[in-house]
Amino acid sequence: MKVIGGRRSVLAGASGVGKSTLVNALVPGANLPTGPVRQKDQRGRHVTAAASVHELPGGGLIVDTPGIRELAMGIEATELPWYFPEIAELTPRCRFNDCTHSHEPGCAVRAAVEAGAISARRYRSYLRILETL
Repeated sequence: MKVIGGRRSVLAGASGVGKSTLVNALVPGANLPTGPVRQKDQRGRHVTAAASVHELPGGGLIVDTPGIRELAMGIEATELPWYFPEIAELTPRCRFNDCTHSHEPGCAVRAAVEAGAISARRYRSYLRILETL
């Protein structure tokens, strides 16, 4: 609650990842409907049909939104580093001008990840998005 207390926050993400479950944990009496986790693939089910706003104890608001099945970003793979400032900063240091930072030799971004200068988690997020473009 320390992070979101007194603020306005929106939960957005894929269907079935636990957005409503999180609101239920944070807001006493919210009682939002949630679905079971499928045993087959350990994924949740799409349950929320409309956005709902809830007051947080101690102040602030949280909005629960329906899940997103697909997010069309409308960007080119060459533009993706702009959304990751730590990657964009190192892009000019790569050996190749068209480096995707995924497999090319002489990639400054991959070297920074290996050295711990860029978060491996952020880099994996970058790669997951890159795969969809």
